[in-house]
Amino acid sequence: MVSQKGGKQLLKLARAAINGKKFSLEGFNQKQGLFLRIFYKKELRDAIGHVQPILTLKQAVVATAKATAYMDPKFLPDVKDKDYKIEITLIDKPVLIKKDYKKEIKLNKHGLILDYKEDSVVLLPQYAKENKIKNVDDFLEFGCLKGGWKKDSWEKPEFKLFKFNVEIFSEK
Repeated sequence: MVSQKGGKQLLKLARAAINGKKFSLEGFNQKQGLFLRIFYKKELRDAIGHVQPILTLKQAVVATAKATAYMDPKFLPDVKDKDYKIEITLIDKPVLIKKDYKKEIKLNKHGLILDYKEDSVVLLPQYAKENKIKNVDDFLEFGCLKGGWKKDSWEKPEFKLFKFNVEIFSEK
């Protein structure tokens, strides 16, 4: 778990990485999954991350900040404006849900990984609120459609579902 102060430091690190500046930060050497989202004028522009903890937290913040800001060509002019907000979602280790999805998932609390037909979709918990999703079934259908699958694919026996908890830090 990262403190609010630590979260603010990670946001400063992300902004420095986007702006090509150095920012010294002690600690945060644990491997951590995370997603970084950038909003421009309150509109989501891009989100990039890793669910699995493959990089240290510092490395992951820098890598995803740069990738989120510069991999999408339509975002480049906005970075120069500096009128953007950063959100970092730290991800706990995903847990396989074996059955009874509806009882295991708390809407707006759990993020999900939907695995089906050798492909996967990540749903951050904030997607439910942002897309006005009111129940778990609709959230699962939303994820299936996002993956390009039929909306009821989550009911298939070969479908795998993982949930994870998050900590969210965002600039005001």
